Amino acid sequence: MALSVELRFGELFLSLEQNPSEDNFKRLITFVQNLVTDPKRQHPIHLTPSYAENVVRALLRLAGRQERKIGGLLKISSEISLHSLYLLAIEVPEVQDALVGFPVTSLSTVRFDLHIFEGSNEDHKAIALKFVILLRKLSPKFKDLHTYVRRSDEVKQLLKDYDKEEKAAVQPAERRRSAEGYIAPQSGAYYDVPVPQVLKAFGTDSNVGLSTDEVYKRRQEYGPNELPKAKPRPWWKILFQQVAEFMVLVLVAAAVASAAVGEYKGAVTLAIVIVINTIIGFVQEYKAERALNSLMSLEVPRATVVRDGEVAEIPAADLVPGDVVCLDEGNAIPADLRLFEAINLDIIESVLTGESDSVHKHTEPILKKDIPIGDRKNMAYMSTTVVKGRGKGIVITTGIKTEAGKISEHLAKAKQPQTPLQRRLGVLGKWLVFIAAWLCGLIIAIGLIQGKPVQPLVLLAVSLGVSVIPEGLATVVVVTMALGVRRMAKKNAIVRRLAAVETLGSVSTICSDKTGTLTEGKMRATTLWLLAKNKTFEITGSGTEPVGEFLIKNSPIDPKVLVAADESSDDWKPLRTALEIVSLCNNSAVQRDPESGNWERIGDPTEVALMLAAMKMEFGKVDLLGAVKKKENSSDSKRKKKRKAAKGGKLNFSFVTEVAFDSNRKRMSVVYKDDDTGDYHVYVKGGLESVMSLCTTATTKQQARIEKMSLRLGKEGLRVLTLAYRHIPASDTETISKIDWNKESDVESNLVFIGLIGLIDPPRKEVAAAIAKCYGAGIRVCMITGDHQVTASSIAEKLGIVNPYGRAMRGVEIDLLAQEQALESLEPVPCVFARVSPENKLQIVEALQARREVVAMTGDGVNDAPAIKKSDVGVAMGISGTDITKSAASIVLRDDNFDTIARAVEEGRVIYDNIQKFILYLLSCNSAEIFLVLLAMIIGEETPMTTIQILWANIIADVPPAMALGIDPAEPDVMSRPPRPPEQNILTPDAFAIIGLHGIDMCLLALASYFIALYPQGYKVPTTSYSAPADVEFAKRQLNHAQTAAWATLTAIQLFHGLLARSKLLSVFQVGVIRNKWMLGAIAVSFTLLVAGIYIPGLNTLLELYPLEGWDWLKIFVAIACHFVISEVGKLILRNLPCLTVKQRVLVDEEEMETVNMPNKDRDEEDE
Repeated sequence: MALSVELRFGELFLSLEQNPSEDNFKRLITFVQNLVTDPKRQHPIHLTPSYAENVVRALLRLAGRQERKIGGLLKISSEISLHSLYLLAIEVPEVQDALVGFPVTSLSTVRFDLHIFEGSNEDHKAIALKFVILLRKLSPKFKDLHTYVRRSDEVKQLLKDYDKEEKAAVQPAERRRSAEGYIAPQSGAYYDVPVPQVLKAFGTDSNVGLSTDEVYKRRQEYGPNELPKAKPRPWWKILFQQVAEFMVLVLVAAAVASAAVGEYKGAVTLAIVIVINTIIGFVQEYKAERALNSLMSLEVPRATVVRDGEVAEIPAADLVPGDVVCLDEGNAIPADLRLFEAINLDIIESVLTGESDSVHKHTEPILKKDIPIGDRKNMAYMSTTVVKGRGKGIVITTGIKTEAGKISEHLAKAKQPQTPLQRRLGVLGKWLVFIAAWLCGLIIAIGLIQGKPVQPLVLLAVSLGVSVIPEGLATVVVVTMALGVRRMAKKNAIVRRLAAVETLGSVSTICSDKTGTLTEGKMRATTLWLLAKNKTFEITGSGTEPVGEFLIKNSPIDPKVLVAADESSDDWKPLRTALEIVSLCNNSAVQRDPESGNWERIGDPTEVALMLAAMKMEFGKVDLLGAVKKKENSSDSKRKKKRKAAKGGKLNFSFVTEVAFDSNRKRMSVVYKDDDTGDYHVYVKGGLESVMSLCTTATTKQQARIEKMSLRLGKEGLRVLTLAYRHIPASDTETISKIDWNKESDVESNLVFIGLIGLIDPPRKEVAAAIAKCYGAGIRVCMITGDHQVTASSIAEKLGIVNPYGRAMRGVEIDLLAQEQALESLEPVPCVFARVSPENKLQIVEALQARREVVAMTGDGVNDAPAIKKSDVGVAMGISGTDITKSAASIVLRDDNFDTIARAVEEGRVIYDNIQKFILYLLSCNSAEIFLVLLAMIIGEETPMTTIQILWANIIADVPPAMALGIDPAEPDVMSRPPRPPEQNILTPDAFAIIGLHGIDMCLLALASYFIALYPQGYKVPTTSYSAPADVEFAKRQLNHAQTAAWATLTAIQLFHGLLARSKLLSVFQVGVIRNKWMLGAIAVSFTLLVAGIYIPGLNTLLELYPLEGWDWLKIFVAIACHFVISEVGKLILRNLPCLTVKQRVLVDEEEMETVNMPNKDRDEEDE
């Protein structure tokens, strides 16, 4: 029915566009009246949402027109269009949704005043008023609709007169009623609606938020707040892509060619090869795809909301319209929000608008119609990111109905690009096909010169060409990477970009944040020093709950002393002020869970530690300000909203403004007003240099004492923050009148220094060993921190970070060197950087990359994103990291632990090693077959292996061992080698040497076995030219025996070579024979198939194999032993050839390295 209605509407609108005549308008109203009043209609009228929006837009456009006909005809355009829209809005829910979605200013163009005051038809006047009433029922946003049109006072009066009729007016059709009878609020564009009306429309409170019951009802109605995700490939598409691989298509062509010339055994065998490779590839890639998809659920977006009056962190998918969401620097916006609080709030909306500059937000309604997203400065949209400040907003729309949801379908269809390694291996595969074709031609040419028949030559050439092609190459790459990514996820490293997996193996420098990555990230305030009377307080107790004491000279201070003391007391005033600063200049929250009784900590770890310290003296924010009232004061356009304290706190303060912490400023400030006295209090905390530059009261002697104390605390490994304040009495009206509270320079001026507070963040226990492992792997570790250089050096020394520069380099020094372009040429390279800014991080990355280093950079803050994106491997913190940092990173650490980075680097090396092992194994084995046949042909002998034998060898000797190599555990020396150059090809000179060595030695051993079996008596075997049938039969058996011996020898060596191929340079005894259980299983299965092919009657006839005797097997095992010796000697030589190995870079002097404890732990056995 919806389709037929939409088609009819289309016809009518087209007619009106072409000829807006009275007849056409009458046809429109007749159709609408018949539609909504049809007595035979048994089902509700429904239109698709997009079409309903188009109908509303068209009718609004027509209603806004005033068609004046010559000859006094009626002005019908506006009247009939409005009447039609009114009737549809009564009956069609989708039309109601579309109306609510339109801005109020768009609806004002209907010109209600025209109908009420200038029309001659009283019915149309009534319809106009009823339409206004209907809109007011649909949404509170239309409550003040009359203020947007002419003669608003008269319209308002008429609406009052119609109040009685409003109660009896036709009610709109029920919208989105759930099974329980719950009617959800309407979503739509609310940028033109004042905040109180938005709160009313969604039935929520800005302080309390929604109740749990209300959230449940709305979640049932709206569903999860999720965007559509890319659907996993169906099994049939994975299977088809396996068959459509270029190298598989070459095999198909070879099978068809074999069948065409009548060699059906070869064609069948090729078909078996294709089927086996396809099945293995399909199964492995199917599992790999599912494994990668399952990892997507590990990184769950979070949102901070207010529900039931409590602040809580929830999965963003659980948000519903009406939720109150708290925004902070670095947060990704979890849904479309109408902002009602914005404190220095800047948001980057480039994902929606394409503009890279941030947008400054406010909360006032925007009384314009149809403005673009970039101009809606009181809205925050899903998938955009907060880069500065904080705020709060009401969820307006969720999921697919958000602005991001409208474009999400296109994003979901985006394909995963191939990694550079995959592209290089694709090129390698095509080169191997070209080589195979060239070899086919060479074999045919040699055979024709020797006068051999064409058909057998073609079949032999095709079978050898097939040997060259590594059919499972693409599959092994995908499977190896997928399994490696899954192992990394188990170790808390979530890979967001597959290309990072291969880059990890080349990382030569890791630049790591200190706090939370090298240290535990569990800050605890331990020391408070006050300048007044040079007092030092020791802070005891836990860093997870407000339990502990303040000690001065080992004597505890009773919190009641501070409460009872006069605020003007010289003894306690500095301590009171210091505690007010750490408590009020703080955005964290520490509260007890009423159900579990545990303390919940929300916010930055440093601020949480400060809040806990204040709470130990009963000076927490709740202690000072009391419980916050549910209702907040209304705001106006010239002043920030104030947060009023409730009765019961020590202070009767109102919040005035905040200058948020910034990585460049390195400080934070808040302003409160004492509502009892009218005084203003400015509280500031931050880095010493940043805050001291704003203090005006400290003498030269006091400054020296401050710097000395800061240095002492820093040497103890403490993070030191400076506390300062400013008191402006109400009597100083001149100063107050000159201050612009929204201006940073006005707020943060004429400060008074109070003291220093030291916080300890102990190093992680496992980090020292991880750093030592990185040094053993030739990887430089740099520590980058915003702390004082003394603190940074102390922590670096404890962690074993070798700093050949001798001291920590400060951010200001980096700026100077960068200006002179001398940073990249600095020798020696510093490894500890202190007091750095985000710009400094980017400068460090660029300088290291200019030295041809491959850099991994960690970060958690918003301003770290440029450096992370610029680095070769960006690593974001999963716990403390902001959403914008995670989106810029290639890898996210779920535990924020440096040891996880080291493990990820190790895993990246293992993945690359396994892919290279797979390729070297296949090329070594296949080259042996080619050398064997070519050498025999050149010396004029019969081919040592038949076509069917070559194909059977490919089935049993290539696929199982090669697949087992793709999941091989790490080699013992994987973290004892230097990093791999990123531009290095997978086939390096030493790789070519290995392929040549193994190919030739396997060829010669098989050829020796062939000749020993062919000439058992030392004379030439008879040929088929003999006339005696017995001699001819004997010759055939002897040749078949020799071919079987050669085939079994070569295949057995290849299977045993799977164990030797587990390392390019290390001995099999160093690698371990039994560590790869999959390899042992693959060899056992393949060797069973080898023996079965020789001895099972029927099968050996099909494969043209001859039963071997004990003497033959003795020769085979001797050949395996010879190959083992040759391989081990070759590895020994290669390990000591400087031309074939990459020498380790010298990061630090050997004497310095000896001072560091650098145990090299083996990789976890769980990887087996």
